Amino acid sequence: MIIRQATYDDLPEIARLHALCFPDYLSTRIGSSNDCYLLSKFYKEFIDDNPELFIVAIDDDKKIAGFCMGYYMDKAGQQSKYIRHNRIRVLSRIGWLLLKGDRLAWKKLKLRFKKPTYEILDHSIDDVPMSDIGDMLSMCVLPELKGKGCSKQLTSRFLENMKAHGRKYCLVTMKVGNQRAIGFMKKNGFVPYRKIGTMSITYLRQL
Repeated sequence: MIIRQATYDDLPEIARLHALCFPDYLSTRIGSSNDCYLLSKFYKEFIDDNPELFIVAIDDDKKIAGFCMGYYMDKAGQQSKYIRHNRIRVLSRIGWLLLKGDRLAWKKLKLRFKKPTYEILDHSIDDVPMSDIGDMLSMCVLPELKGKGCSKQLTSRFLENMKAHGRKYCLVTMKVGNQRAIGFMKKNGFVPYRKIGTMSITYLRQL
């Protein structure tokens, strides 16, 4: 297994891997049509801004077996740029999902008009500036490679790069019921930081 920084040439395969790992995410439903064109565009924004935080694992067949990526909290805005740069395609896709009655699309739309209520579980970074914090936005590994060390290698390289660029803390958010991901993060030194009801939980690690 080779762990390296992602390149633009990796984007189509990264997008297809995302669709495989996260079939029930709204981002997948929006971006997976036309050979995952929009998902590729989504991830391009992060390579543009923070290439050192986009890591891929290459298997013996020289194919992408997994990836890990994120951003710096004081340099966010990639998702907004993605929507702005692909406005017509994104809005058309969302409109189509709403028209066909996609429950997840409607749920996300309703949440746009409801401010989330955060329950802070750990106050250790209350006074820490955003310039000291990074976020691991996505971790994805082929199902057949889970539990074989690929996620560990990706996470280690990601955190090393984040620390090398001056960050002192890393956040990662997941669904409350994702016990496998929660267990992995706990084993790798992450502790509960905040919750949004029964929807999501964010973990924190000091680098």
